[in-house]
Amino acid sequence: MKFKSKTKTSTGSGQQAQDPTPSPSSPTHYRIPDEVGYFPAGSDESNALVTIENVAVYQIHPQKGGDKPDEPLVTGTLTLRDPAAGTADEVAILGQVGDILCYAMVDDATAKISDTEFTLMLPNECIVVDLAGSGCSEDDILRVEGLLAARTKFHDKT
Repeated sequence: MKFKSKTKTSTGSGQQAQDPTPSPSSPTHYRIPDEVGYFPAGSDESNALVTIENVAVYQIHPQKGGDKPDEPLVTGTLTLRDPAAGTADEVAILGQVGDILCYAMVDDATAKISDTEFTLMLPNECIVVDLAGSGCSEDDILRVEGLLAARTKFHDKT
């Protein structure tokens, strides 16, 4: 899984990303300077699989203790989408909260770590998506869990 924002890109190396606008030559991906390949884009906004307001996203570094920080990386509306047409089959799902974009591959490890928290695991860090503050319905939580379970290597650790 990779994530990026207007100021951060992570494959575990902290590279800089360009403004998250689709490449003019191909609307199905973003180009990231100094990185081989591309960052896939999600399907049309009207085709969101899940939209949940007031979600917090945390970045955790397991090598540095793995504790969830007091302040989230970003808060806002979580939108999960299918990959845009033409994206590699290995890309399972794309997510966005604020200006943070992420995607999970079919071989990526994901986990439910509490009733309202999901972890997306990278080699050197993890992303925790916390739905607790959103007041979202149990149906929305099950929808997120179902998408991760169906599309990634998902484990329920609750």
